[in-house]
Amino acid sequence: MSDENFVLVTARAIYANYTITLVAVGIHIFMALYGLSVFLETPEHLKRGRTRYIVFSFMITALAALSASLDMSWYFEMLWSPSPVDYFSNTLDGSWNDWKPMLSNVSVAIVIFISDSLLMLRDL
Repeated sequence: MSDENFVLVTARAIYANYTITLVAVGIHIFMALYGLSVFLETPEHLKRGRTRYIVFSFMITALAALSASLDMSWYFEMLWSPSPVDYFSNTLDGSWNDWKPMLSNVSVAIVIFISDSLLMLRDL
């Protein structure tokens, strides 16, 4: 397989991944808002101890949206470069020193940490 074909196949796969990620962020937003609406309709005596879960839900949603936005922004810049094949090849070779992919990876790591912490907190 030539380098250009490899780059095109990889670019299509990344585009599909980012598209699915945006759908997942939409589901995150819906679930966070639905959880908030149910929480606000719940009687006061049943709300005790659940406020933190609403806050964490919105934190996870915001971080997931940040990660998806940064990924799509980076991908858009890559495709609109003068030579996308060369730019994409150089990026795949390990020049991930751009701040957007780095911040996106950090936000995903924070989401994983918060999610795992919530699972541990629930078991206590």
